[in-house]
Parts: sequence; structure tokens; C-alpha cells
Amino acid sequence: MLSKIKISFFLPSLRGGGAERVFVNLANEFARRNFDVDLVLAQKEGPYLEEISNKVKIVELKKKRILLCLFSLMRYLREKKPAILFCAMFHVNIIGYLAKYLTHSDTKIVATEHNSFSITIQQLPAIKKIILSLLVRILYPKMDKIIAVSKGVAEDLMQVVQLPKNKLQVIYNPVIKKAEILRKSQEIPSHPFFREKRKKGMIIIIGIGRLTKQKDFPTLLKAFGKIKKHKDARLIILGEGEERIKLEGLIKKLNLSSFVSLPGFVKNPYSYLKNSDLFVLSSKWEGLPTVLIEALACGIPVVSTDCPSGPREILEEGKYGKLVPVGDWRALAEAILETLDNPPDPEKLKERANFFSIERAGREYFELINSLVLKK
Repeated sequence: MLSKIKISFFLPSLRGGGAERVFVNLANEFARRNFDVDLVLAQKEGPYLEEISNKVKIVELKKKRILLCLFSLMRYLREKKPAILFCAMFHVNIIGYLAKYLTHSDTKIVATEHNSFSITIQQLPAIKKIILSLLVRILYPKMDKIIAVSKGVAEDLMQVVQLPKNKLQVIYNPVIKKAEILRKSQEIPSHPFFREKRKKGMIIIIGIGRLTKQKDFPTLLKAFGKIKKHKDARLIILGEGEERIKLEGLIKKLNLSSFVSLPGFVKNPYSYLKNSDLFVLSSKWEGLPTVLIEALACGIPVVSTDCPSGPREILEEGKYGKLVPVGDWRALAEAILETLDNPPDPEKLKERANFFSIERAGREYFELINSLVLKK
């Protein structure tokens, strides 16, 4: 039976990014369908560990860097012989393929791309950029399949790498678990801004993501500075990262210290989303931003930069939320104010989010597995 096939997912850790959440959702979904599922991690750490189904086996390679996982992963492929190894992010995809090649394994390697390759690669130091670009161009055409999480990511990858059409497939991320989101969103967040909101009725705006250059929270902070002149509002940015000190300095410079909070990573972002008045995605680039879909699922209005790629596809050209140019804090502030004054129907937002359900994506991945494993 197909459900008895061994499926493995390979990641650095479960530290809290979009790709990690997607693989956790997929691993749990396939375990639910009675597949034999392994989650192979360089390091067994991260907040998503507690979300793993007890039917999923966690294999820790005990390496601090993905590059150091090569020989351990080769040993894993020889011993466990998974039918398919799903990998996420190009450095992980490359190590996955090399492990297969060097062991002459029959395991199918499915690479997944969660961001626009041409933009992401530009953020790396020169030598890394050259090496990774070369490896991607050489090795990606040899992958058994490449999954792009949006049409924009697929188009970008096709421009960079000459791929046969049958190698690349678009499957939107499995994001929405209705029952879980409904349950978790009913919790009352403990953050003091929400207590203040219940007493005074002021507005809460929320941003969520790693505190990195990609997420461009400085643009959100500048926009919020303008919003504060028009609304009694507070801003919460959930997430952690290397830009924290820079952001804290900007908050102080803009005289927003009493109105902006950076509480770090929280286990239940749905309660924060549900109890906020508006979600903002200020990113410079994305693949298919999971958190934007989760905000829709909670029924709160959204405003997003029109970054490559994902937001325009999710929001259907702006039908479900305003799109503004990347890095334009004035346009972002204007869109936020307009949305707050004229919020959309929450039920329509939730309906749109259902398009990105785990069940829908699970069916597409199931068909992919079927075609790779049972293909004659």
C-alpha cells in the first residue's frame, strides 16, 4: 500500500520559520494518513518540536551546520532507505541531493523553494553567492522534483535555472488547520497592550516574522509613526532575529517606545492575530508568506507590500487586502489608515484562507508521491 511508504523530511531545525511550519504540517498530515514518516533534523531544537505528532519519528543528526550533515545523512539514507526525502531551502536541497548521489540511493529527492531565488541569493556574501548559484544551476535539474510554493517563486526559478517543465511544480503551502486555528484563536493573549485595549478601546496593529532585513520592519515602524498621529494605536511585532537591536534603536529614535512592543517568538500567534485590529506584512521579498494566510484565517484585515512573491497571489491582486510598493512607508501608512476606516468582511477573509488548507495541499503532495514512487 502507498501509505506504508517511508517519507522523510530534512531540515536544519524547527526554530520557527515558515518552511519549518510547512514541513511540520506535512509530516503530521502524512503520519495521519498512516505513512511511515521521519523528520530528519541537523539539531533537535525549536518551538515547533512540541507540535510534532507522536506518529512522526524525529531523527537528530547532531550537527551545528547543514554542510556538516552530509555524511550523517548518507548513513541515514543507506540504513533507512526512504522512498522520498523532502528538503527545504537551497543549501539543504543541495546537501540532500549530494547525499543521494554519493550513496547511489534510490531515494527520490524533492527540493522545495520557499523564497524568490534571485533575490535571496543576493543577500549572501560574494563567495557563498557564487558557489551556491553554481551548485543550484548544476544540481537542480538533477532533482527528482522541485516544488515552488507560489507561481512567482516558480517563474523566478525558471529564469535562473533552465529546468525541464516536468521537474517543477507549484503547490501552495499547507497552512490552514481550521480546528486548531479556531481553538487557539479563542485564547486571550497575556500581553499588556490587549488589557489596555479592553479598557480604553485603542487599536492594535500586528506584524509577525523573523527580525531580519527581509521582513523590513523599519518601514512598518516609520508607517506606524504616521498612524500614531491619527489613531490611538499600538504596534506589536512578534518574532526574534539579528535585527532586534537595530529595531529597538529605531523605535527609540521615533519616540515610539511606549507604543511598540517586540515580545519575541510566541507559541500561539493566532490569539494575537484574532485580538488585533489589523495585520501588516512589510517584507522586501517572500515566497508564500504563511503568516499572511494565517491572518486571513483569523478574519482580521491585512495590508501587505507587493513584494516578490506571494502576497499578490494570496490577496488576489488586492481583492482581500491592500498592496503597496516595497519600502514605501508613506503608502503603507495610508493603506493601513484606509483599511482601519473601512475593514473588509471577516468571513470573506476566512473563506479565502481556506484555499490554503492542509487537506488541499496534502492531496497534491499525495498525488506527487504517487507519481514518483509508483511511476513505471
